[in-house]
Amino acid sequence: MSSDAIHVKINPDNVVNKKIDHQYIVCEEDAKLFILQEFLKHQHKNRGVIFCKTKAATKKLAKQLISKNVLADAIHGDLLQKERDKVMRAFKGKKLQILVSTDVAARGIDVEGLTYVVHYQLPESDEYYLHRSGRTARAGKEGVSLALINTKEVKTIRNYERTLGIGFKQVR
Repeated sequence: MSSDAIHVKINPDNVVNKKIDHQYIVCEEDAKLFILQEFLKHQHKNRGVIFCKTKAATKKLAKQLISKNVLADAIHGDLLQKERDKVMRAFKGKKLQILVSTDVAARGIDVEGLTYVVHYQLPESDEYYLHRSGRTARAGKEGVSLALINTKEVKTIRNYERTLGIGFKQVR
């Protein structure tokens, strides 16, 4: 390591947005889509981002939502730049209510007025959880970060509470 290297450590207490309501629902994998649809029904015209771990899961979920007449589209690493730009224009122009995204594809997404983030699949790290959740509750507004998890993932939620200094509320 170079002697002039600077080590930067981020204190999660300074990064966590206190206006985000962190929630979770414990469910089986085959119930996730139904629970997500119920959540979305209560969102009315509110807009948000739903995160999946993989491109395949992102594509599949977006197709499932579209088939249920939800104004959604997917953004993932397989899209050409012009396709990504088209989806983002539609989302920013409010022609889409929901953006289904992978973590990598969501980098740089800065859209005002997003009221929720759904973790359809939990991310690989607490930093990704923080980054995902940070898409909502901007400009002093409040937002919801909802995780759909199985019983084994409850320990991951407890780990986020400890490492990120946040509290989660089980809502179902």
